[in-house]
Amino acid sequence: MLLDVEGLTTHFDTRNGVIKAVDGVTFAINEGEIVGLVGESGSGKSITGFSILGLIDPPGRIVSGSVRLNGRELIGLPSSELRAIRGRHIAMVFQDPSTTLNPVLSIGDQMALALNAHGSHSAQMAEARIVDVLTTVGIPDAARRLGAYPHEFSGGMRQRVAIAIALMHRPALLICDEPTTALDVSIQAQILAQIKRLATELGTAMIWISHDLATVSALASRLLVMYGGRIVEDGPVGAVLRAPRHPYTAGLLSSLPANAAPGQDLLPIPGSPPSPMDLPPGCAFAPRCARADAACAEAPMITGTDGRAWRCHHPLSTSALP
Repeated sequence: MLLDVEGLTTHFDTRNGVIKAVDGVTFAINEGEIVGLVGESGSGKSITGFSILGLIDPPGRIVSGSVRLNGRELIGLPSSELRAIRGRHIAMVFQDPSTTLNPVLSIGDQMALALNAHGSHSAQMAEARIVDVLTTVGIPDAARRLGAYPHEFSGGMRQRVAIAIALMHRPALLICDEPTTALDVSIQAQILAQIKRLATELGTAMIWISHDLATVSALASRLLVMYGGRIVEDGPVGAVLRAPRHPYTAGLLSSLPANAAPGQDLLPIPGSPPSPMDLPPGCAFAPRCARADAACAEAPMITGTDGRAWRCHHPLSTSALP
């Protein structure tokens, strides 16, 4: 097992109260596995990724839980040790490359800084490695583009550069926080194909954070669904999308335009997500769920014998349950 997250809990202290952004998240990832993490905005997806990397700043704090990479506990490590892990063993690709790339440094200089952060290299060796990685992610004529600045690249090319920086040290785990959301559909498809190929070739495991179920279904082998800071469903992506067991997952699928007949109204999930400062006891989805009853005041994770798990006393697809 490459990554083992258990009971991860992250809070933000504000004047109005405590925001429970991540509430007891537990999951594991094997080497080379691609896992999709989906849910509505505010469900805790991105904060989960930041917490794994130790990128939570005040007023945020990791309250409890464990994050183990190849058996090594990351929670509580000194900053110097975490910096030695970030980029080398775990890397992250953020949503908007225009905010993560430095506008006053050339692409070559930025990649050289990332490379030399984990060991010194001669200028010749560094350039060869940078050109190789840029070529791998689909930057044409990479050697000639090293002196270019981010504004001289298109959005798709900037995102390729961000992915190249993340892959510089061939990390064991890559966390991608909606990296294709701002790109048009054709560029999205190109980057998804390249990411999947690179993950296969390099053996890199991946957490793909997204609200786009179609994108995740084309990339991931396993799906984690988040709601109210918790994982509410976990299973093989095809099985979850064909026969969701948590009512929230079913609601997400029913609200997709692709699942509605022409001229038919979409089926939105009733109500609104709860405030992370005032989560209801037990199942956070209960106030919006037609199946909710007194039992939902507790919401344990129920594990099946078919590689699936769900946080619901009244799951859908009951005929398929083990």
